[in-house]
Amino acid sequence: MFPLNVFTAVTIVGATAPGTITLNTPYGITLDANGYLFITDYTNNRIIGSGPYGYRCLFGCTSVAGSASTQLYYPSSLSFDTYGNLFVADYYNGRILKFILASNSCSLSYNQPTFCSNALWYSNASTFASSSTIGSLPYGIFIDGINTVYVTNRINNTIPVWPQWSSTPTRNISGNLNRSYSIFVSINGDVYVDNGYTNGRVDKFTFNTSNVITAMNVSGSCYGLFVDSINNLYCSLKDFHQVVTLLLNNGTTIPTIAAGNGSAGSLSNMLNSPQGIYVDSNLNLYIADSANNRIQFVQTGQLNGV
Repeated sequence: MFPLNVFTAVTIVGATAPGTITLNTPYGITLDANGYLFITDYTNNRIIGSGPYGYRCLFGCTSVAGSASTQLYYPSSLSFDTYGNLFVADYYNGRILKFILASNSCSLSYNQPTFCSNALWYSNASTFASSSTIGSLPYGIFIDGINTVYVTNRINNTIPVWPQWSSTPTRNISGNLNRSYSIFVSINGDVYVDNGYTNGRVDKFTFNTSNVITAMNVSGSCYGLFVDSINNLYCSLKDFHQVVTLLLNNGTTIPTIAAGNGSAGSLSNMLNSPQGIYVDSNLNLYIADSANNRIQFVQTGQLNGV
């Protein structure tokens, strides 16, 4: 249950958020170093970005699905490399696209670059990986601070891994995975993988070892994973309309509620099919509340959106 003394929710992106943009089933979300949002607008087949002048379409701006280098077909998730290039899991096209930054990245750090106000990307993407490598219907992608790319292959239940500058994966992470949707790599190199579909857990693959442990027990698939700066692990349970969390290495794998009350709805304490999640440096939680066509913002220590 949610506390009684909570603030009224304000959707930060969506039709009910003045001065933003209308979304249609947002899936993936990330922030740059200035706190500007980048969103995969799934059913509109486009990528949305924000900046000092508001929200704008970056790619797929006709909203027409297609397989050309300028088109997307249900983009699911996205991630930046340290150079400001944007990688997108193009779900129905079975590929990972790379949009190269043309100009105006002001500074670079980890996978959260700072963009100048007039930053531009080339509109023609290159295909970084195709279905022959990542399987059909790719969903999760993560790029770490040394530009290693990780993708969830939900067909053969592996995580192919590309080191920087490599055009082919050099290793595959595996170990009793089943239809993994999301992945997150911590700063120390530990890899967290959704394994909730039939196995009911999030797995942790320890950096530079073959060790695999259960990091969190969950009631279903995690459509988004995130580890924040103080080692809290978050999972968005789309089918249960909640985001759950736990502090890693605290002696339990049982999470607590971070957002949502378990019922689908649009009230401030409710979510409807949450997918991508992001936690900023102030420990505020951003949620792609996909079936509500909005991005929700949850302040540190609260259980309803603000």
